[in-house]
Amino acid sequence: MKEVEANPENSSDYGAKDVYDEETGMKLPERVVVYGSFQPYVGAVKNDSNSEVTRMYYIGNNTYALSVVIPFAGEYDYAVSTYGTLSATYSHDTYPRSGSSNKGFISVLNDNTVVRFIFDFMNHTVTIRQWHHNLLL
Repeated sequence: MKEVEANPENSSDYGAKDVYDEETGMKLPERVVVYGSFQPYVGAVKNDSNSEVTRMYYIGNNTYALSVVIPFAGEYDYAVSTYGTLSATYSHDTYPRSGSSNKGFISVLNDNTVVRFIFDFMNHTVTIRQWHHNLLL
């Protein structure tokens, strides 16, 4: 699991510096952040759409990802902000929203669960995977 779902070793480079969508020629953002009520549990400020702690890594193919450990079971809200602003945020559907009030929800069933947020920039989709003791939930 570590080799497949871990964050990159070089955490100072988030990628996508000079990356363009091959089909449209659109420049991909260097800064994509997942934010919400889970952030204080991973060392960030709650609802900080510009957080360095929950900034996502570019993993190729117009896709960004971030893995975190959520220490406590519960329900959390989340959204993805592009360019580190609240002008276009995405969560449970593919429509861009403005502001921080439109978020999706994730139910974490176990303490110490690994949660991986995956964002496809061109399709505006957010996928969430969860693991507990190396079992995909």
